[in-house]
Order: sequence, then C-alpha cells, then structure tokens
Amino acid sequence: MARIAGVDLPNDKRIEAALTYIFGIGFSTSRRILKA
Repeated sequence: MARIAGVDLPNDKRIEAALTYIFGIGFSTSRRILKA
C-alpha cells in the first residue's frame, strides 16, 4: 500500500480511483496527474 500526503492508497483500486482518496483530488485531476 502506497502512502501519499499521509493517505494510504488502496492496492485493490485502479490508480485513477485510488488518487481520489487524497483530499482535493477528483477523478479528472487524478487523470491529469497521471497524464503528466
């Protein structure tokens, strides 16, 4: 399980969905992060 900004990201989710566990990051923002 990866931890980013103090938030544990779940292993069983796609990374696009897992990043949304971080406050302030929605689905479109997570896709933008991964595209960069």
